[in-house]
Amino acid sequence: MFNVAERNFKIICVTNRQLCRGDFLVRLHEIAAARPDAVMLREKDLPLADYLALSGQAQQICRGYGVPCIWHTYFNEETEFLHLPLGLWQQYNLPPLQALGVSCHSLAEAVRAAGSCIMLPPVKSIPKFKPRKSSEARPTNSKTADI
Repeated sequence: MFNVAERNFKIICVTNRQLCRGDFLVRLHEIAAARPDAVMLREKDLPLADYLALSGQAQQICRGYGVPCIWHTYFNEETEFLHLPLGLWQQYNLPPLQALGVSCHSLAEAVRAAGSCIMLPPVKSIPKFKPRKSSEARPTNSKTADI
């Protein structure tokens, strides 16, 4: 049987408030309380000012649970952890950070990137995410959180 405590991988929760049922910040509290290895605030549709306001709230929530909050695309002097698309990573002169992640889409891009973490999304297209109906059974051997 799968034992979460003995895993050799990281669980990073990536946000998308457009898929969130209910209040986003309430859900973020619930997710952070589950103690993932990190939460990535990936709200690509928000303008800079709105993202920075939300990221400050998200970072405070995550800190309260001892969970790193990874900012995506935008950053300021409050940013500790950052994840960037490769194109932006190549453009910026970044301040010192605790961790930097870079999105790559090929092995060649991964070799060029010098982040603490490299994310490689699936190469082939995948079906669009469909949220489960609340009546559908959930696995009993895993922790889940409704988004």
